[in-house]
Amino acid sequence: MKIIDAHTHFFPIEGDKTAWAKSACETYWGFINGPRPDGKLSLQGFPTIDKFLRDMDAAGIERAIIQGWYWEHNSTCREQNRKIADIIRKHPDRLSAFAAVNPSDGKGSREIVESAQDMGFSGFGELHEAVQKFDIMDDIFAEFAEAAAAIKFPICLHMTKPEPRQYFGKADTQNDKIIAAIAKFPHNTFILAHWAGGEIFGDGGKIFRESGNIFFDSAATPLLYDTSAWKKACNLFCKNVVFGSDYPLRLYPRKFKTEELITITDEALREVPKCCAEAFFYDNIKKLKI
Repeated sequence: MKIIDAHTHFFPIEGDKTAWAKSACETYWGFINGPRPDGKLSLQGFPTIDKFLRDMDAAGIERAIIQGWYWEHNSTCREQNRKIADIIRKHPDRLSAFAAVNPSDGKGSREIVESAQDMGFSGFGELHEAVQKFDIMDDIFAEFAEAAAAIKFPICLHMTKPEPRQYFGKADTQNDKIIAAIAKFPHNTFILAHWAGGEIFGDGGKIFRESGNIFFDSAATPLLYDTSAWKKACNLFCKNVVFGSDYPLRLYPRKFKTEELITITDEALREVPKCCAEAFFYDNIKKLKI
């Protein structure tokens, strides 16, 4: 089975992560990746690129897409994009990447869009409207979306599961606005992370079925859903679902103290219906020419 992991992250940040976040004014990233107030080990792993590739090999993953992070400042986006671009140039056979961008900064996002293709990127995201403080329905985002559509770059949007349960670092997204944006921007392709925050399992599914410009990734499924989510999502949207892990998050924190990819891949291979497996693991994301 050929497998592409459509949702991973990599942070080429050396030294003290908390000090770096403070110097870059990246408050949210520093909060969720710094020492936890409850004393628990952070869920975020920081592998070297060599370990990243070894973990891919161990899990049988042919290619991974490194999603940009939802940085609060486009100055950070540019810094991280330069480093990620260098990494994918060194590993073109294994790695692709989306450019990090904050659409709330119109001038800064235009500069990133204009350079993204030449830098080797193939999409934009992961974006988080709550953390990055943009309004997906305003004119500034519309300008960004139009520019992304012009170069046929998909946009990956973080969506948070709307539930009473709280967990460390949770930042709720306005899922109703994101769903409305799908109709507003028919020329854009969107990847809605985390099964669209679970919206595909509810009433929002009817709206999604009517749209051909969206895909749903499975990032962080073991942390957010029970194992039935794999089958439910694939039965609903076989032509629109894509495998994503959210590596290097520790997706099974009770089992592992370091990041790994084998367990989520094995879980997905076991739970995804065989009739949908090739589409889910490979064919659907290949439609985007990433």
